Amino acid sequence: MTEGSPEESDFIFFGFVIGHAEEWGYFALSELESVGDGRILPIERDLYFEKCSFEEAIARFRKERGE
Repeated sequence: MTEGSPEESDFIFFGFVIGHAEEWGYFALSELESVGDGRILPIERDLYFEKCSFEEAIARFRKERGE
């Protein structure tokens, strides 16, 4: 996610989503919390993330996934 703001009783983010497809878009915190066969997955901030360009961040992600 690159930005976010409260909206009514939720929090709306904008960022790069990797799911069925890879795309930029909006998503809600409630959507993230409801993923996973009815179980709530914890949402965590990467405390060790170092500021970098999007290209560097996605390259690191793909390297960690073995792509």
